Amino acid sequence: MDAEQVNANAQQLHQLALERLSSISALKRASHRAGQLNGFDAPQLARALFMVEVEYAPLAHRFANRDWSDLGMFLPAIERFASAHAWSTSIADDWLTLCERAQEKVPAELFANVQLAVAQAFPDGPPNWRDTLLPARIAGQIQRHSERADATANVKQSLLRILDWLVDLGDRRSAALQLSPQFRELRLH
Repeated sequence: MDAEQVNANAQQLHQLALERLSSISALKRASHRAGQLNGFDAPQLARALFMVEVEYAPLAHRFANRDWSDLGMFLPAIERFASAHAWSTSIADDWLTLCERAQEKVPAELFANVQLAVAQAFPDGPPNWRDTLLPARIAGQIQRHSERADATANVKQSLLRILDWLVDLGDRRSAALQLSPQFRELRLH
């Protein structure tokens, strides 16, 4: 956030840190308390690796100063990590916070890919998502992405699949979104 220039090794270090975080027992589906990042280190590391640890620091050179122009170099690693682990409430929260803050810098297709990966891995929804606002937040992102100019028909079909999944999980906002002009005439193949 604070360095004037992004270090040449930043992408590699970021990817290594995400791989290390992936190996903790809390992110293994069969582990005791699966998906619960407890303590101080793991949740803080996850927030830092999603670039959302600091909400606003006006003197930072990127991310915390609301300048997300350098995010693209980190998105491939974030996409892989989020696709594998956004079933965890902590990781899903950090992922959605990044999407909400960076907005246009997170491509609609990338967002859809991550959410489809979670939906395919957990057709009945991640068990630790019950009584959370995660489905509603995802629906909010779907609405925003569906209204973007770069949302192709294929991306909108992916977003509609995610909406179908969210409706099956009981999210009412998703049901209403399915009837919006962006999706009304769209058919899944």
